[in-house]
Amino acid sequence: MPSESWSPGGWWAARPCVTTPPMEARTEGPEFLEFPQPGSFFPGFGAALRALGRLLASPEGPSPVWQGLCKDDSRPHFQPTTAGGARSPARYEKERVMRKLMVAVATVTGLALAAGCSKRDEALEERRDLTQAQQEAQKDMADIRQDAAKEQAEIQRDEQKDLAEVQRDEQEDLAEVQKDVSEERQDVAEADSKLAAESGSLAAASTVQGTVQSTLGNSLVLIVPGNNNAKLKLKTDGKTRVTENNRAVELDDFNEGTEVRASYVKDGDDMVARDVVIITPVMDK
Repeated sequence: MPSESWSPGGWWAARPCVTTPPMEARTEGPEFLEFPQPGSFFPGFGAALRALGRLLASPEGPSPVWQGLCKDDSRPHFQPTTAGGARSPARYEKERVMRKLMVAVATVTGLALAAGCSKRDEALEERRDLTQAQQEAQKDMADIRQDAAKEQAEIQRDEQKDLAEVQRDEQEDLAEVQKDVSEERQDVAEADSKLAAESGSLAAASTVQGTVQSTLGNSLVLIVPGNNNAKLKLKTDGKTRVTENNRAVELDDFNEGTEVRASYVKDGDDMVARDVVIITPVMDK
């Protein structure tokens, strides 16, 4: 009787079970089912699948265990290689054990896939956390740099303000010094002008010789004989010097008729005596 075996593509394809050309029938020894290559179904479960294949081996030939796994349940996946197709109790027990093992393999596979997904989710979550931490760190660094720039700008503004105040104070001090110097120069100029005026007056001083007529108050009245006995009125002040034999004397100590020689200068309409020298004194006895 012709036998049917697994297709090279594996039983998990859309139509995983196809009939291959008849192969030489085996009458002795166990018949092993062909399972997918390790790693082509679920990586890491090749050894388990090979163990299941060994458990499915039987001297009676393959059993229709895989019926119902394909989408088209009306098509049998395997036909018994023994005549009549009757299943023994031992064969039935093996099929039941095989179904339990397949359920266990599927459960373990699902758990493995779920664990892989969980680990992948954890990795994605860690990557998101790392990205968020990097973004927060970059934001913190940007804030720190912005604060540092603001502080530096404030420091520069304060320094510029202090420098401006110092320069303003220096300019005010310099202006005061210049004002003082200008006032000093003005005072010196006025003193020089006054000295020049006095020097010019002294240079233009006149001298007269006559006799004293009166010395009342701040005035000195002289009679000048060489001018037809004309009277000459001179004023005296704190700068008027009166001497006799090169020593200072008081003009009020001399009476009328005292002969003197006086030098005087004009001060506007007045004539002011500067030096009065007693030549012949007339004093009270």
